Amino acid sequence: FAPWWAEMVVNAVREALDMTRDEPIRIANLADKAAWTTMFLDEFARPGTYSTCGDWASKLNIEFVGTWQHSQVATDVSAELTAIRAKDPHIIGLLHASPVGVVATKQKAELGIPSLWGLWGCTEAERGTFWDATGGACNYLIDGCGFLAPAPLGAKAVSFYSKFLEKYKMDPMYTACTYDAIYMLKEAIEKAGTLDADALIPEIEKNKFSGAAGVYIWGERHEPKFGPGGISQCMKQWQNGKLEVIGPDGSPSELSPEWEGFAIEGVKPLIIPPEFIEHFKK
Repeated sequence: FAPWWAEMVVNAVREALDMTRDEPIRIANLADKAAWTTMFLDEFARPGTYSTCGDWASKLNIEFVGTWQHSQVATDVSAELTAIRAKDPHIIGLLHASPVGVVATKQKAELGIPSLWGLWGCTEAERGTFWDATGGACNYLIDGCGFLAPAPLGAKAVSFYSKFLEKYKMDPMYTACTYDAIYMLKEAIEKAGTLDADALIPEIEKNKFSGAAGVYIWGERHEPKFGPGGISQCMKQWQNGKLEVIGPDGSPSELSPEWEGFAIEGVKPLIIPPEFIEHFKK
Protein backbone atom coordinates (compact mmCIF):
# COMPACT_ATOMS: atom_id res chain seq x y z
CA PHE A 1 0.00 0.00 0.00
CA ALA A 2 1.82 3.09 -1.29
CA PRO A 3 -0.80 5.85 -1.53
CA TRP A 4 0.90 8.27 -3.88
CA TRP A 5 -2.49 8.80 -5.51
CA ALA A 6 -4.00 9.98 -2.19
CA GLU A 7 -1.13 12.45 -1.86
CA MET A 8 -1.75 13.72 -5.38
CA VAL A 9 -5.46 14.37 -4.70
CA VAL A 10 -4.93 15.81 -1.20
CA ASN A 11 -2.33 18.25 -2.55
CA ALA A 12 -4.71 19.29 -5.34
CA VAL A 13 -7.51 19.90 -2.81
CA ARG A 14 -5.27 22.06 -0.63
CA GLU A 15 -4.17 24.10 -3.63
CA ALA A 16 -7.73 24.59 -4.89
CA LEU A 17 -8.98 25.68 -1.46
CA ASP A 18 -5.88 27.68 -0.45
CA MET A 19 -5.54 25.46 2.62
CA THR A 20 -2.41 25.25 4.73
CA ARG A 21 -0.80 21.97 5.80
CA ASP A 22 -2.04 22.66 9.34
CA GLU A 23 -5.64 22.26 8.19
CA PRO A 24 -6.74 18.60 7.96
CA ILE A 25 -8.32 17.05 4.89
CA ARG A 26 -11.41 15.13 6.02
CA ILE A 27 -12.03 11.74 4.38
CA ALA A 28 -15.04 9.46 4.87
CA ASN A 29 -15.04 5.92 3.50
CA LEU A 30 -17.95 4.06 1.91
CA ALA A 31 -17.14 0.38 1.47
CA ASP A 32 -18.49 -2.99 0.46
CA LYS A 33 -18.93 -5.31 3.42
CA ALA A 34 -16.53 -7.93 2.11
CA ALA A 35 -13.31 -9.73 3.00
CA TRP A 36 -11.28 -7.86 0.38
CA THR A 37 -11.95 -4.47 2.01
CA THR A 38 -10.57 -5.59 5.40
CA MET A 39 -6.94 -4.78 4.59
CA PHE A 40 -7.82 -1.27 3.46
CA LEU A 41 -10.05 -0.56 6.45
CA ASP A 42 -7.31 -1.80 8.78
CA GLU A 43 -4.88 0.55 7.03
CA PHE A 44 -7.25 3.50 7.39
CA ALA A 45 -7.78 2.71 11.08
CA ARG A 46 -4.03 2.33 11.70
CA PRO A 47 -2.10 4.03 8.89
CA GLY A 48 1.22 2.29 8.36
CA THR A 49 -0.14 -1.24 8.92
CA TYR A 50 0.50 -2.21 5.31
CA SER A 51 1.92 0.89 3.67
CA THR A 52 5.51 1.22 2.56
CA CYS A 53 5.79 4.79 3.85
CA GLY A 54 4.71 4.66 7.48
CA ASP A 55 1.93 6.80 8.90
CA TRP A 56 1.06 8.51 5.63
CA ALA A 57 -2.22 9.92 6.97
CA SER A 58 -0.39 11.95 9.62
CA LYS A 59 2.19 13.10 7.09
CA LEU A 60 -0.58 14.41 4.82
CA ASN A 61 -2.69 15.61 7.78
CA ILE A 62 -5.68 13.48 6.82
CA GLU A 63 -8.52 13.09 9.27
CA PHE A 64 -10.66 9.99 8.73
CA VAL A 65 -14.14 10.95 9.91
CA GLY A 66 -15.65 7.48 9.68
CA THR A 67 -16.30 4.38 7.62
CA TRP A 68 -19.70 3.21 6.45
CA GLN A 69 -20.19 -0.30 5.05
CA HIS A 70 -23.06 -1.85 3.14
CA SER A 71 -24.03 -5.11 1.46
CA GLN A 72 -22.48 -5.80 -1.93
CA VAL A 73 -26.01 -6.18 -3.30
CA ALA A 74 -27.47 -3.06 -1.67
CA THR A 75 -29.95 -1.13 -3.79
CA ASP A 76 -30.11 1.90 -1.50
CA VAL A 77 -27.25 3.55 0.40
CA SER A 78 -28.95 6.89 1.00
CA ALA A 79 -28.86 6.37 4.79
CA GLU A 80 -25.09 5.88 4.73
CA LEU A 81 -24.63 8.87 2.42
CA THR A 82 -26.83 11.08 4.60
CA ALA A 83 -24.71 10.19 7.63
CA ILE A 84 -21.55 10.91 5.66
CA ARG A 85 -22.90 14.27 4.49
CA ALA A 86 -23.33 15.31 8.12
CA LYS A 87 -19.54 14.91 8.56
CA ASP A 88 -18.94 17.28 5.60
CA PRO A 89 -15.84 15.43 4.32
CA HIS A 90 -13.67 16.90 1.59
CA ILE A 91 -13.38 13.43 0.04
CA ILE A 92 -15.54 10.31 0.10
CA GLY A 93 -13.30 7.32 -0.56
CA LEU A 94 -14.96 4.34 -2.25
CA LEU A 95 -14.10 0.67 -1.82
CA HIS A 96 -16.51 -0.89 -4.31
CA ALA A 97 -16.13 -4.08 -6.32
CA SER A 98 -19.87 -4.42 -6.81
CA PRO A 99 -22.77 -2.81 -8.71
CA VAL A 100 -23.35 -0.61 -5.64
CA GLY A 101 -20.91 1.76 -7.30
CA VAL A 102 -23.65 2.76 -9.74
CA VAL A 103 -26.33 3.11 -7.06
CA ALA A 104 -24.11 5.12 -4.71
CA THR A 105 -22.90 7.47 -7.43
CA LYS A 106 -26.44 8.32 -8.53
CA GLN A 107 -27.65 8.82 -4.95
CA LYS A 108 -24.67 11.00 -4.04
CA ALA A 109 -25.68 13.33 -6.89
CA GLU A 110 -29.37 13.22 -5.92
CA LEU A 111 -28.48 14.22 -2.36
CA GLY A 112 -26.34 17.10 -3.62
CA ILE A 113 -23.24 16.04 -1.70
CA PRO A 114 -20.34 18.28 -2.86
CA SER A 115 -17.45 16.07 -1.64
CA LEU A 116 -14.92 14.67 -4.08
CA TRP A 117 -15.96 11.14 -4.98
CA GLY A 118 -13.92 7.96 -5.43
CA LEU A 119 -10.22 8.13 -4.59
CA TRP A 120 -9.56 4.48 -3.61
CA GLY A 121 -11.32 2.16 -6.03
CA CYS A 122 -14.68 1.57 -7.72
CA THR A 123 -14.47 -1.22 -10.27
CA GLU A 124 -17.79 -0.29 -11.90
CA ALA A 125 -16.24 3.08 -12.73
CA GLU A 126 -13.75 1.24 -14.96
CA ARG A 127 -16.57 0.26 -17.33
CA GLY A 128 -17.05 2.38 -20.43
CA THR A 129 -20.80 2.14 -19.76
CA PHE A 130 -20.53 3.80 -16.33
CA TRP A 131 -21.29 7.29 -17.62
CA ASP A 132 -24.62 6.21 -19.13
CA ALA A 133 -25.42 3.90 -16.19
CA THR A 134 -25.15 6.84 -13.78
CA GLY A 135 -26.72 9.40 -16.09
CA GLY A 136 -23.51 11.41 -15.99
CA ALA A 137 -23.57 11.57 -12.17
CA CYS A 138 -20.04 10.11 -12.19
CA ASN A 139 -18.54 13.30 -13.60
CA TYR A 140 -15.27 14.06 -11.76
CA LEU A 141 -15.24 10.65 -9.99
CA ILE A 142 -11.63 9.69 -9.23
CA ASP A 143 -10.69 6.02 -9.52
CA GLY A 144 -7.41 4.69 -8.17
CA CYS A 145 -7.79 0.95 -8.83
CA GLY A 146 -6.61 0.83 -12.43
CA PHE A 147 -3.81 -1.45 -13.51
CA LEU A 148 -4.75 -0.96 -17.12
CA ALA A 149 -5.48 2.01 -19.34
CA PRO A 150 -5.10 3.00 -22.98
CA ALA A 151 -1.70 4.35 -21.92
CA PRO A 152 1.81 2.81 -21.93
CA LEU A 153 1.84 1.28 -18.43
CA GLY A 154 3.55 -1.86 -19.70
CA ALA A 155 4.93 -3.16 -22.98
CA LYS A 156 1.61 -4.76 -23.92
CA ALA A 157 -0.82 -2.30 -22.32
CA VAL A 158 -2.00 -0.27 -25.31
CA SER A 159 -2.18 -3.29 -27.61
CA PHE A 160 -4.10 -5.41 -25.08
CA TYR A 161 -6.52 -2.59 -24.29
CA SER A 162 -7.25 -1.89 -27.97
CA LYS A 163 -7.71 -5.54 -28.93
CA PHE A 164 -9.95 -6.27 -25.93
CA LEU A 165 -12.14 -3.25 -26.72
CA GLU A 166 -12.37 -4.25 -30.39
CA LYS A 167 -13.33 -7.87 -29.63
CA TYR A 168 -15.69 -7.45 -26.65
CA LYS A 169 -16.98 -3.89 -27.25
CA MET A 170 -16.28 -3.00 -23.61
CA ASP A 171 -13.38 -1.74 -21.53
CA PRO A 172 -11.19 -4.50 -20.01
CA MET A 173 -11.56 -3.10 -16.48
CA TYR A 174 -9.35 -4.86 -13.91
CA THR A 175 -8.10 -7.63 -16.16
CA ALA A 176 -4.50 -6.73 -17.02
CA CYS A 177 -3.02 -8.56 -14.04
CA THR A 178 -5.13 -11.68 -14.74
CA TYR A 179 -4.06 -11.64 -18.38
CA ASP A 180 -0.42 -11.30 -17.33
CA ALA A 181 -0.73 -14.03 -14.70
CA ILE A 182 -1.99 -16.57 -17.22
CA TYR A 183 0.95 -15.97 -19.55
CA MET A 184 3.45 -15.91 -16.69
CA LEU A 185 2.15 -19.30 -15.59
CA LYS A 186 2.26 -20.62 -19.15
CA GLU A 187 5.87 -19.50 -19.53
CA ALA A 188 6.89 -21.04 -16.19
CA ILE A 189 5.19 -24.39 -16.97
CA GLU A 190 6.95 -24.60 -20.31
CA LYS A 191 10.35 -23.82 -18.78
CA ALA A 192 9.95 -26.05 -15.71
CA GLY A 193 8.29 -28.88 -17.62
CA THR A 194 5.91 -29.55 -14.71
CA LEU A 195 2.65 -28.50 -13.09
CA ASP A 196 4.07 -28.89 -9.60
CA ALA A 197 3.53 -25.65 -7.65
CA ASP A 198 6.75 -25.95 -5.63
CA ALA A 199 8.73 -26.07 -8.85
CA LEU A 200 6.76 -23.33 -10.60
CA ILE A 201 7.06 -20.65 -7.90
CA PRO A 202 10.85 -20.20 -8.16
CA GLU A 203 10.58 -20.43 -11.95
CA ILE A 204 8.08 -17.55 -12.00
CA GLU A 205 10.04 -15.43 -9.54
CA LYS A 206 13.42 -15.71 -11.24
CA ASN A 207 12.03 -14.36 -14.50
CA LYS A 208 11.37 -10.70 -15.25
CA PHE A 209 8.06 -10.74 -17.10
CA SER A 210 6.95 -7.74 -19.17
CA GLY A 211 3.16 -7.62 -19.39
CA ALA A 212 0.16 -5.36 -19.86
CA ALA A 213 0.29 -4.02 -16.29
CA GLY A 214 4.04 -3.42 -16.22
CA VAL A 215 7.17 -5.43 -15.45
CA TYR A 216 6.97 -8.18 -12.83
CA ILE A 217 10.07 -8.26 -10.64
CA TRP A 218 9.65 -10.42 -7.53
CA GLY A 219 10.90 -9.64 -4.04
CA GLU A 220 11.62 -11.56 -0.86
CA ARG A 221 7.97 -11.47 0.22
CA HIS A 222 6.91 -13.14 -3.05
CA GLU A 223 5.28 -9.91 -4.20
CA PRO A 224 5.97 -8.02 -7.43
CA LYS A 225 7.68 -4.64 -7.22
CA PHE A 226 5.12 -1.85 -7.16
CA GLY A 227 6.19 1.44 -8.72
CA PRO A 228 8.30 2.80 -11.58
CA GLY A 229 10.09 -0.05 -13.30
CA GLY A 230 7.59 -2.56 -11.91
CA ILE A 231 3.81 -2.75 -11.77
CA SER A 232 2.55 0.73 -12.47
CA GLN A 233 -0.88 1.56 -11.12
CA CYS A 234 -2.72 4.45 -12.72
CA MET A 235 -5.34 6.91 -11.54
CA LYS A 236 -8.30 7.89 -13.69
CA GLN A 237 -11.09 10.45 -13.58
CA TRP A 238 -14.38 10.71 -15.41
CA GLN A 239 -14.29 14.04 -17.21
CA ASN A 240 -17.30 15.11 -19.24
CA GLY A 241 -18.17 11.68 -20.58
CA LYS A 242 -14.65 10.26 -20.90
CA LEU A 243 -12.57 8.20 -18.48
CA GLU A 244 -9.22 9.98 -18.57
CA VAL A 245 -5.87 8.88 -17.12
CA ILE A 246 -4.70 11.56 -14.65
CA GLY A 247 -1.75 9.90 -12.93
CA PRO A 248 0.97 9.22 -12.21
CA ASP A 249 1.80 12.66 -13.53
CA GLY A 250 5.39 13.00 -12.30
CA SER A 251 4.52 15.45 -9.55
CA PRO A 252 6.72 15.63 -6.42
CA SER A 253 5.92 13.01 -3.78
CA GLU A 254 6.82 13.22 -0.13
CA LEU A 255 5.46 9.73 0.56
CA SER A 256 6.87 7.91 -2.46
CA PRO A 257 9.79 9.86 -3.92
CA GLU A 258 10.44 7.07 -6.42
CA TRP A 259 7.27 8.16 -8.23
CA GLU A 260 8.52 11.72 -8.67
CA GLY A 261 9.25 12.39 -12.31
CA PHE A 262 7.43 9.22 -13.42
CA ALA A 263 4.55 10.23 -15.67
CA ILE A 264 2.38 8.26 -18.07
CA GLU A 265 2.38 9.71 -21.55
CA GLY A 266 -0.73 11.72 -22.33
CA VAL A 267 -2.08 12.17 -18.78
CA LYS A 268 -4.79 14.77 -18.29
CA PRO A 269 -4.84 17.19 -15.34
CA LEU A 270 -7.03 16.35 -12.35
CA ILE A 271 -10.20 18.48 -12.33
CA ILE A 272 -11.55 19.79 -9.03
CA PRO A 273 -15.26 20.49 -9.67
CA PRO A 274 -16.50 24.06 -9.21
CA GLU A 275 -19.31 23.03 -6.83
CA PHE A 276 -16.68 21.50 -4.54
CA ILE A 277 -14.68 24.74 -4.46
CA GLU A 278 -17.83 26.81 -3.93
CA HIS A 279 -18.86 24.70 -0.94
CA PHE A 280 -15.50 24.29 0.82
CA LYS A 281 -13.54 27.44 0.02
CA LYS A 282 -13.49 29.91 2.90
